[in-house]
Amino acid sequence: MNYTKGGFPIWDDDFDKEFYTPEEIAESNCRVALIKGEVHARQRNKSVIRKSVATEKGGFSDL
Repeated sequence: MNYTKGGFPIWDDDFDKEFYTPEEIAESNCRVALIKGEVHARQRNKSVIRKSVATEKGGFSDL
């Protein structure tokens, strides 16, 4: 495990391997992928809504 100059552990792959099982790491990676997918979907949806509203309100294409 790696430590900062102040003696605090650095959260890296070595830390994960020391404190978590491979199954726990895989489950965590899966949750991260799902959350990232939700965030990207929401961002795309907001972009579509902004473009739609801009078109309806007079064509502000810079939104």
